[in-house]
Amino acid sequence: MAARLRYLVPALVAAAVFAVPAANAGLIGNLLGNCPTGGTQVFAPWQDAANYLLAPNGSFEFGSAGWSLSGHKGVVYNAPSADHIIVLARTAGSAREEKGLTLFLVDAKAKGITRRDYPTQDALRASELTFDKVSVGAESVLGTVDGAFPVVEDSVDRAIVALCAEATGCMDAINAATLEYIKTRKQFGVPIGKFQVLQHRMVDCFTNAQEARSMTLMASLKIDDKDPVVRRKAASGAKVQIGKSGKFCGQSAVQMHGGMGVTDELSVSHYFKRLTMIDLMFGNQQHHLTRYSNLAMAA
Repeated sequence: MAARLRYLVPALVAAAVFAVPAANAGLIGNLLGNCPTGGTQVFAPWQDAANYLLAPNGSFEFGSAGWSLSGHKGVVYNAPSADHIIVLARTAGSAREEKGLTLFLVDAKAKGITRRDYPTQDALRASELTFDKVSVGAESVLGTVDGAFPVVEDSVDRAIVALCAEATGCMDAINAATLEYIKTRKQFGVPIGKFQVLQHRMVDCFTNAQEARSMTLMASLKIDDKDPVVRRKAASGAKVQIGKSGKFCGQSAVQMHGGMGVTDELSVSHYFKRLTMIDLMFGNQQHHLTRYSNLAMAA
């Protein structure tokens, strides 16, 4: 029977709604009050935010009746069960400008929204969302018009720290499963864990997991720093290490398990898929290495 795993869904939406100005306190309070009971679910389609935050796809116009949203959002995690969707839209300026981005809280069942659902590689659910002249009123604006960029950037960094914490747990689980396997799998009459080369590889896996944990702890301590540069560097630095360590631990686990390491019957394959997806979310290693370098040089 295929392994059944439960993953922590990144707290992106919570980070976003707590970061918006106090003007939305009543609206946010009502939404969050219903979340624990399952009465309301809110999701934000920002998985592409790290690379394309300044160029959201679509056109967004303001008229006498409010805003009209048209465009497309891809790989929106948990959209099939969402009651509301936090939409990032460009309402002014040109692509790549920080100013001119606005957040809208949109009813998931609003007229003009079409959805194509599908499973993701890491056993979660996502959707492609298309907005065709979706009408939203001024009360749906979260924060200030044209001023969403700082809120979203901070929210994404906080979500990255949550993802890093999840990834450290995945690495611990995958290392524990691999260690147990090489202690019991026999070849040439002895457990393969007796072979020095596999012992060295397990030490490398442990070291990588500890490095990832240390960077995650550092990022969690610095994510509330008053200096935004410190927060951004901490998030990007941890994301780079998570991508590197997760790939090493996942690939090593599959190699030491052999072909069965990629089957659905083993939890190892599911953890490896999740680690791979975490590396890609909100920017991969290369993106965050570049971001960290730019921040360090500008300091």
